[in-house]
Amino acid sequence: MSNSFAPPTIYFDDFTVERGSPLKAILLALAVDFGGTLLSAVLIGMIYAISLISSGTSEDYVAVTLQNVSPNSWPSVAGAAVCILFSVLGGFVCARVAKHAEYKLGGVVAAISIAVGLWMENVQLSVLMNVFSAVITTGAVMFGVRLGIARNAAG
Repeated sequence: MSNSFAPPTIYFDDFTVERGSPLKAILLALAVDFGGTLLSAVLIGMIYAISLISSGTSEDYVAVTLQNVSPNSWPSVAGAAVCILFSVLGGFVCARVAKHAEYKLGGVVAAISIAVGLWMENVQLSVLMNVFSAVITTGAVMFGVRLGIARNAAG
């Protein structure tokens, strides 16, 4: 006969969390970050070209303008904002896949993103802008990691 006043038994084996692969977490995060950034850059470039052509500018001027986009123009600002959002999403994916050592793996993702970003810019920006870009990228990835950790904890 069971005791009706006894506390219920809990089996802690049901609550174990499967740890994900660190390599898989990093690669998926980078794919989301770079893939999303690349696709959005193409889309923003197409929208910018269409807007220039529809305003009556010549194709030669559009080609030159697309190769030398000002950092203060709306395509650059929109591209930077979307890039930051994809960095946040990449950090989130990293934390959700890894489910352990999230900040360390997020730091690896941020470092690779910064290195590739500096390589792609090919020293076109000033040192101050490169440092600012690195800080923003790191903050965005780590914010995404923090969101991923919170989501992992929620179940």
